[in-house]
Amino acid sequence: MTRLACQTITWGEHRLNNSYPEIIRQVGDIGYEGVETKFAVLRKYAGQLAQLRSATGVLFAACHMGFADVKRAVEGGETGAAVESVLEASGAKFVLVSDEPHESVDAYRTMGETLTRFAERVLDFNVRVLFHNHRREVEGDMERLAALVAHSAADRVGLAVDFGWVLQAGTDPLRVVDRFRDRIGYVHLKDALADGTWTELGSGQLPIDTVAAAVRPLNLPWWTAEQDSTQKSPEASAGENFRFLSELLG
Repeated sequence: MTRLACQTITWGEHRLNNSYPEIIRQVGDIGYEGVETKFAVLRKYAGQLAQLRSATGVLFAACHMGFADVKRAVEGGETGAAVESVLEASGAKFVLVSDEPHESVDAYRTMGETLTRFAERVLDFNVRVLFHNHRREVEGDMERLAALVAHSAADRVGLAVDFGWVLQAGTDPLRVVDRFRDRIGYVHLKDALADGTWTELGSGQLPIDTVAAAVRPLNLPWWTAEQDSTQKSPEASAGENFRFLSELLG
C-alpha cells in the first residue's frame, strides 16, 4: 500500500533547526503518515526521534543526505556513527542522496561506486540507498544518471526520482520512468510554474495525472510531496499537497 509523506524543506532552515518536533506534529495533523528530512536536522534531534515517532504516529520515511556526508560516512568516524544513530533512532528505511550537478559523466560513475560502498556500510539497518536527481541528471539523454546506475550495485542502490526537477529539465517523465523503472524506489512529487517557481501540486506545469499513472504500477511504499519554497505558510502548502495526493491515490 502506498502512503503519503511530506518533505519538510518547506518549513525552512530556521524552523527545522529550532522547532522540528512541532513540525512533525503539524505534518501528522495534516494527515501525512510519513516525513522526510535532511540528515543534519535528524542528526541534531536524534535523541528525540523515537519518542516523536511514538507520540505522533508519524513515520520517518526517509533521511536525505548530501554526497559529501556520504563520503565521510563511508570513511567511518564521527559522521559514520551519526548516520547509524539517525537510522536506528528514526527507523527510516530509505536514505536519499543528492549532490551538486556535475558536468563530467565520470563524476557520476565515481558517485555510483561510492553509493555502493555506502549501502554496504549501512547494510545492517535494512535501508535502501537512493540517488536523488536534480535537473542536470535528467536533461537530454540522461547520460549522467545512466552512468551512476551502471556503476552502482542494482541490489544496493536505487533512484529517488524528483519529478519537479524532471519538469524543470524539460524531460518527458515517462521517459525517465521507462528507462529506469527497475531502479526507482521512491519519488518526489513536486510542481512548478512556467517561470520555475515552485508551487502546490496541481497548480503548476507538471502533468501530474501522467506521472501518477506511470509510477502507480511500481507499487512504491511512499509518494512524497516536496515543495522547496512557498508563497503561503508551510502548513497551508503541505495541506494542499496532501489533499491533492489523497484524491489522486483514491
